[in-house]
Amino acid sequence: MQIRIAAWLIFGAACAFGQSGPTLAGAGYGFGPAYPIVAPGQVVLLQVAGLKTVLSPGFQQAASVPLPATLAGISVTVTQTVRLSIMGTPVVTSYKAPILSLNQMNLCLTGTSPDCFITYIAVQMPYELETNPTSPPIIQSQVVISEGGADSQAFLLGVQYDHLHVITSCENQPWQTGCPSIVAHADATLVSARSPAAPGETVVVYAWGLGNTMPAVKTGAATTLPAPVVVNAPGSQGPRVGFDFTPNAAASGYFPTASFAKAWLTPGFVGLYQVNVQLPSTFPSVPSCGQGGVQSNLTINLGGFYSFDGAAICVQAAQ
Repeated sequence: MQIRIAAWLIFGAACAFGQSGPTLAGAGYGFGPAYPIVAPGQVVLLQVAGLKTVLSPGFQQAASVPLPATLAGISVTVTQTVRLSIMGTPVVTSYKAPILSLNQMNLCLTGTSPDCFITYIAVQMPYELETNPTSPPIIQSQVVISEGGADSQAFLLGVQYDHLHVITSCENQPWQTGCPSIVAHADATLVSARSPAAPGETVVVYAWGLGNTMPAVKTGAATTLPAPVVVNAPGSQGPRVGFDFTPNAAASGYFPTASFAKAWLTPGFVGLYQVNVQLPSTFPSVPSCGQGGVQSNLTINLGGFYSFDGAAICVQAAQ
């Protein structure tokens, strides 16, 4: 099952304000304890303040695939230093992260100087990145933003097997919250309050950040058939799936009776994953979407090896 998803589905979420010199104000869909966390192959939004470039137009995107390493004079380099032991000789590898788009937001009440802007850089993290294990080798990852050939300072980056993010309808508006999850019926139409999912139906949840696949794919290139299957951790059976029929429920990493679902990369797109989820054959009594502020009456929770997220959708209420 597939869905034709428009180019506006290449953004992440959050907001920050400009500082002196290029500064990584945020990345992806949340920070770790002290730095951003990403997965190999993840489409991620770098939130950068302090760039001198003022884009015109303010939104620009790559015109073709494979994706370019530079757009409007801006590029992103991810570097990893790997040691087999604390005293081992470091092996340093650098990768250019393919860029999907650039989007600028003016946060000043008046004025259009570069200091007023935050720039959202949508990039794909290289699939070649090593993940941070709990034992040697010792890995340090960092990211550098370049503008017209001038580099920013290096910012720390954590790399895990997965960093799951369910895509929403306003990925192109990183300042928005509460946006519906992108989940499709078998006929590729979207699940919504007007078109709720039925008991026993298989729906498709779209996401970023599920990690590596079998076979491996090339960073920055559109996925081809046959669709590569997610194998993001040792012994992985695919993402865990749990169902929460609480109205307007937030995503949860609690899976007391979880099953597993297969996940694939979506042919024709860069770094876009799809998870086919079969809904329970019967639903508990739930209020209809639209009643009393109910925006969703089922949250499909998906869990990876290190991360989780949820797709809040509308399902048919009992008649």
